[in-house]
Amino acid sequence: MNQSAPLTLGNHGSLLALVPVLACLVVGQISAADVLRSGLVASETWRATPLTLSVEAQDWTQVVNQIFDFRDASQLGSSVSKTTPWIGHRKIDPQLRVRLQARPGATLGSHLAKIAEQLDLAAFPVSDIVVLGPPTWIEQLLQQADSLPDDDPDKITVTWADGVTAAQIFEAITACPSDDSVVLSVAPDGAEARQRGWFPHDVWRAGDWRLIDRRLAALMLLTQFDLGWSNASSWKSLRYLSVNQRERPSQIQWLDPAAPRLNRISLTYPGNPDFAKQIETWINESELQASIAAIRGGVRVIGPAASHRLITMRRWATSTRNKAASSRPSSSQTNASPLFTLELVRRPADDVLNQLSAALGKQCVFTDSAEARRKEPVTFTVQDMTLNDLIKKVCREVGLTVDIHKTKVVISGPQ
Repeated sequence: MNQSAPLTLGNHGSLLALVPVLACLVVGQISAADVLRSGLVASETWRATPLTLSVEAQDWTQVVNQIFDFRDASQLGSSVSKTTPWIGHRKIDPQLRVRLQARPGATLGSHLAKIAEQLDLAAFPVSDIVVLGPPTWIEQLLQQADSLPDDDPDKITVTWADGVTAAQIFEAITACPSDDSVVLSVAPDGAEARQRGWFPHDVWRAGDWRLIDRRLAALMLLTQFDLGWSNASSWKSLRYLSVNQRERPSQIQWLDPAAPRLNRISLTYPGNPDFAKQIETWINESELQASIAAIRGGVRVIGPAASHRLITMRRWATSTRNKAASSRPSSSQTNASPLFTLELVRRPADDVLNQLSAALGKQCVFTDSAEARRKEPVTFTVQDMTLNDLIKKVCREVGLTVDIHKTKVVISGPQ
């Protein structure tokens, strides 16, 4: 069995690739726990993950991509990197800029909270995806997602190009067949097609939602237009909705953004009785109302979506790495390349090299001469090495050679 320990990384840059068609791929049935509760548990692993990151006036989408590229590299060998890590609201200007200062004890969670604060946004982990957007959208989404049944949903991948409309994306979400070997490609329609049907037809920038629960994908899209799923409707009917009919289907309801969102959601947060007291303080300061109880295995909070949004943002903002990690000098303090710790047990060399290259913000290229050895398993444990040195060590372990250039890492066979 392949195993890997956390890989501690520093500042780097890498952007997600965009694909020039709209495509849908169903990857099979995967049992799903409650999407909100599982999201809180999943986020704990990286909430306390140390990250030294200093950014001066950089586009916020690029910074968030860098943070989640780091998370994926720190969980080398896990399946989390295959899923879409975060989804932002359509109305957020992608060119808004943020600033982050390297500080002792900073974590992935605290950086995300700082970005959200600077942009007047909120964030919340839904399933294994972090959603970022206006607080109203986050609360609408939480209320809708809390009503999802705990059954076996199919997870789909939707990829679209610049110019594809929201209606086309929704149609792709509903129409993806439950067959893991079928791909549905849809090219953008003309202006005439954008005028028909009940679903909004605004044009979207290129993007992709990978391995996402079909129902959750529908909710993430619907709530961006103040629409939601009627509680009286069966989710089985989602597959049969059409965006071409004039009238809005009965399964879809309008959500008044100005209406109070008072539905009480019960969530259990990982933590001890001291954390329960901290939550109580946060709730009292905000004048929100919630029931808080320390129970076996965590802290149970029953309250409106706004209370859970507040708790998550405060928890991330105050998250810090452990004392041993925070006592190490950061890269900004030492003025040297960041140092990393990596433990690998029979990991294919090319998987490791691809991840490490991505952490550097570079493309990993394998020449024909490397084909015979690129899949060789690698096992070792090292501490306090730079990314460049780690790449070189992996290559030495399997008899490959490497040339690290400005934009790419070229792996070749033995000389």
